[in-house]
Amino acid sequence: KYPYNDTHCQYYSTEIKPYTVIDMCENLDDETIGIIEKRLIGNHPNTYTLTKGLAEQIVLSKGSDLPIAIVRPSIVCAAYQEPFPGWVDNVYGITGIMTEIGRGTIRSIICNANLVVDVVPVDFVVDTLICASWYNATQRSDTIKIYNCTSSSLHPITWREFGHLTRKHAIESPSKYVMWYPDFTFRTNKFIHTIMVAMLHFLPAFIVDLILRVQGYKPIMMKIAKRFERAAKTGEFFTMNEWKFCADNMTKLVKFVRASGDCDDFNVDIKSLDWDTYLHQYILGIRKYILKDNSDTLNNARNRLSKLYWMHKLTKVFSIFMLLGMIKCAGRSSRNYTEAFGSQF
Repeated sequence: KYPYNDTHCQYYSTEIKPYTVIDMCENLDDETIGIIEKRLIGNHPNTYTLTKGLAEQIVLSKGSDLPIAIVRPSIVCAAYQEPFPGWVDNVYGITGIMTEIGRGTIRSIICNANLVVDVVPVDFVVDTLICASWYNATQRSDTIKIYNCTSSSLHPITWREFGHLTRKHAIESPSKYVMWYPDFTFRTNKFIHTIMVAMLHFLPAFIVDLILRVQGYKPIMMKIAKRFERAAKTGEFFTMNEWKFCADNMTKLVKFVRASGDCDDFNVDIKSLDWDTYLHQYILGIRKYILKDNSDTLNNARNRLSKLYWMHKLTKVFSIFMLLGMIKCAGRSSRNYTEAFGSQF
């Protein structure tokens, strides 16, 4: 059930056993596996989370006599410090959504803004892997320790705060590829979200593609809009649920690393992370490593964003007048209908 509390850093068995899945994958064709996939997944949101659970069960059954530790990261995002602040090399998950928020192409997101988002920088994950291995080698035990490399328990941030900081830094450090003024809404009503996606995502994308076709360029905006709508749909499970993970082993690891004096180059304490600084670096990292946008273009990008801001405001005013006009017309039609046919009822 979700949300749930993992208060004991324990293992969770899956409904289907690991070697059953392995046997199926080795002996069944892709079409058959596709048909039974949903049944295999069970309560998991996707095959990715399922196979992590299956892998842990194999480690548990085969590695009891080996010096093994398990590190479970939550949503792995851009680097905080190493190898470079904001370093990121893909647009999967949150990074892709943040990229399009910064470009102004995403306006509506299904999300409960009051819930805690659990993200962790990639360099914290790497440092935890190294330090957990070292700690495991020096402090042997009869059990396989589990380290939940997460932020929600020790240093939480809500989706509302995360979204606010993303928008703030996207406006402060825009890319030359910005399409519209960054502004979006978290909403839980899927019906309204569907309407907003049609009006604010797909309609503008269709218009831009039409202009590109006229100019002789390849249309790409509808393709991008569909791709990120699929990504957002996949992420709904994580934006509408919240988890609290056991942090006991991580807390012990932090204390051991600090006391040793030999691990000053490794940061495993998520409390040391400043969310405002991190998301500023994250946006700059997306700009540099994903969009390949040099810092030389920042001033021109800000000038472009300033123009888009006033266009955004004018569009809002125009939309309000259009809505009022439609309401007025609807009211007039209703009165005319009542006057014409009211006496007959």
